[in-house]
Amino acid sequence: KYQESKWAAKDNTWIEVINSNHFFMDYIDSKSNHSWDINRYMMVQNISYPEHSNNMRDVATSKKLENVHINNNEELSYCLYHEGLITKDDLLFEALLPKQWNQKIKLDAAHASKTQRKEIIETLNPPLDIFESLKRNLLSLELKRGDSSTDASSYIKKFYAIKGINYLFEALARLGKAKFNSGYYYDSTEKAVTFSIIIENCYPSESETFEDFVKQIKAHKISKKRLFELACYATQWSEWVGKYLRIDQLTSAVWWFHAHSTDYMNAKKETVISRYSNIPLNEFERGSLDIEWFYQVYEDLGKSNWRLLHEAAKYVSDGHAARQVKLYSNVLLGEVKITETLKKIKDKRDKIFVKALGLIPLSKTNREADLLKRYDLLHIFLAESKQFGAQRQESERVAVEVGLDNLARNAGYSDAIRFGWVMEAKAAQKIMENNTVSMDEVIMSLAVDDSGKAYITVEKNGKQQKNIPVKYKKNKDVVRLIDHKSFLNKQYKRTRQSLENAMLRADVFSHQEIKNISQHPVVKPMMEKLVMVQMTEGKVISSGFYKQGGLTDFTGTITGLDEASELLIAHPIHLFEASLWSQYQQYIFQKQVSQPFKQVFRELYVLTEDEKENHVRSYRYQGHQIQPKKAIALLRSRGWTLNYEEGLQKVYHQHGLMASMYAMADWFSPADIEAPTLEYVTFTSLTDYKDIPLVDIDPLIFSEVMRDVDLVVSIAHVGGVDPEASHSTMQMRAVLAKESAQLFKLENVEVKQRHILIKGQLGEYSIHLGSGQVNKSGLALSIIPVHSQHRGRIFLPFVDDDPKSAEIIAKMKLLAEDHKIKDPSVLAQINKL
Repeated sequence: KYQESKWAAKDNTWIEVINSNHFFMDYIDSKSNHSWDINRYMMVQNISYPEHSNNMRDVATSKKLENVHINNNEELSYCLYHEGLITKDDLLFEALLPKQWNQKIKLDAAHASKTQRKEIIETLNPPLDIFESLKRNLLSLELKRGDSSTDASSYIKKFYAIKGINYLFEALARLGKAKFNSGYYYDSTEKAVTFSIIIENCYPSESETFEDFVKQIKAHKISKKRLFELACYATQWSEWVGKYLRIDQLTSAVWWFHAHSTDYMNAKKETVISRYSNIPLNEFERGSLDIEWFYQVYEDLGKSNWRLLHEAAKYVSDGHAARQVKLYSNVLLGEVKITETLKKIKDKRDKIFVKALGLIPLSKTNREADLLKRYDLLHIFLAESKQFGAQRQESERVAVEVGLDNLARNAGYSDAIRFGWVMEAKAAQKIMENNTVSMDEVIMSLAVDDSGKAYITVEKNGKQQKNIPVKYKKNKDVVRLIDHKSFLNKQYKRTRQSLENAMLRADVFSHQEIKNISQHPVVKPMMEKLVMVQMTEGKVISSGFYKQGGLTDFTGTITGLDEASELLIAHPIHLFEASLWSQYQQYIFQKQVSQPFKQVFRELYVLTEDEKENHVRSYRYQGHQIQPKKAIALLRSRGWTLNYEEGLQKVYHQHGLMASMYAMADWFSPADIEAPTLEYVTFTSLTDYKDIPLVDIDPLIFSEVMRDVDLVVSIAHVGGVDPEASHSTMQMRAVLAKESAQLFKLENVEVKQRHILIKGQLGEYSIHLGSGQVNKSGLALSIIPVHSQHRGRIFLPFVDDDPKSAEIIAKMKLLAEDHKIKDPSVLAQINKL
């Protein structure tokens, strides 16, 4: 039976390998389909089951393996081997069975990943030496094949690593000029597939040297073109290939293609690419390009070698990513002209050309005008995308962002946002140079107010007019003036968001950068209302508002700055830790400074004692029920993503960590089931995915993450707004109430915990800082706020729309002066109680 079975090879390979015992013939006779059945195996080995049991874990327990944690059949077979119940021959034959669980580990455990090695090798201690001989015989049989498959073909893909230069060159020689397999092979046993797997997974053994590699190249007469393909297809050989071809930067060049054509970043790619580039790894996936890296490797390779590598890069990736990286390469080499790119963008709306627009070499005669033209074109492209659906809008938005990033790097800027400010400053200055139109007796002028917003003034015979006369509105000069106003106000919105993002990232600005930014007619009034800080070793050494080349603090003291000075837009945590927060809050109210966004009055969250004790988890919002859809919508607008398994997450690549909000929820289920309950918030390292102690998290990041979660708890709460949840928001409103009372000179107002207490002439009132609900003598008063277009002007020290805070302050002022109330419905309620 042994000799007649399909397992018997002509050269007795299998006899040498298996040397099978009693099990082999019994198995072949009874199982012609070669499927593995652990129960059948135990029966053949005459290992009886415990009475009334069909569970193999019970079998292991009956054989005194109670202390072994058994998860699967493979672990069971190793346990049985160590107990002497089965032999090495049995393990060998089990490894060859086609339906074996995790056969890749079984055949090649010596080269498994660290996690698998820990689980399989360290825990189970398999006899690796016997599998190495089996591995050699399988490779030997496969490398002798023709077009037809062999009995070894299906096992080749089961190897993690193949050690030996001879395997590489034998596969290259037998493959000839055929292409490497670059697609998915699944269960294919074609010659090109199995030989490509051998090449891709082949490494030099510990005893082999570069000289051995050179001898094999010469012996097999491998062409230069094939060597470039080998370097791209199996990157572990790129260093020796580069040394043989005398190209020092070949490995770096190969990884340039990998970085810029990858559809995803695995651990290996992240580790290697980070050695060559400081661009965030997620930016490569979006389509950003490292221009400096390109010129560095291209200079070393030269034109002819680059062409060979460019062609071989087809093995790095295919489809969209391959087309993109090849276009990038052609653009940087000057082979794609600006006219062709503009045509592709305007006629085809080709997103790859949008990304590549910023890479085309800049005009040598008029560099600044060229930069401004491309910058404007990208923003026009983005504005036009609003006519399409949401999915296309998003893809085109990403393409524009990448295009701006690439344009910024091409222009020598490390940050696309700062580059944008410079570009917008030039455009704004150009607009303001010709900001007046005179028609008959009417003078129309474009101006910017003290908040940074643009408006048009109309003057007729020395008198101010409310609107532009109808008969002039279609005049081309007036239309241009209106368009310029719209352009500046769009700049205002973008700049406002950019300044807030710069605060959240703790971006450092040089003194020269601040001076340049202050030339922008829109940015200047916004910057002057923001508190800046100078920091040394994480501590604030000076603070204030930037004016005339220095920082003016809340006392009026001016701190001079030299050219080497560096500034940050202060986050409340900086002011809090420097014991300056309340002073700046009071100063802003006294001077009635309306900041472009919530800076000084931003909600701040610091670690509590419980969070310090819990070490790695914050249970601050545990137990709150939220609406999943609304929570997802809120957090996605703030940079959070939804992981199908882990819930909502926000990644901070620059800090190498990820925030996660855990809830007992199925984020994708309908909302007709019980609302999910928040559990905890934790921070995880992106390198080893271990939880980071909360005390080690940057206080700014911790505060902003908690601010986002607080927003969800407050707005997406099952019962609507939960006034008891948003503690930091109520603290902010408490300060607003105190400062507003001083501003209005109200002496009958007191703020206590969550309420504003008011002693009016007609009664005593309480206003809740969370809900805005008014009570008199324990009974609720119905005071309904007016619509926004009719709302009176209540001063808030920030531009952000916060109608609830405005409502609470307005109610406070109304009730503090209750003797002035004229609304009959309100008076009726007050007098009735």
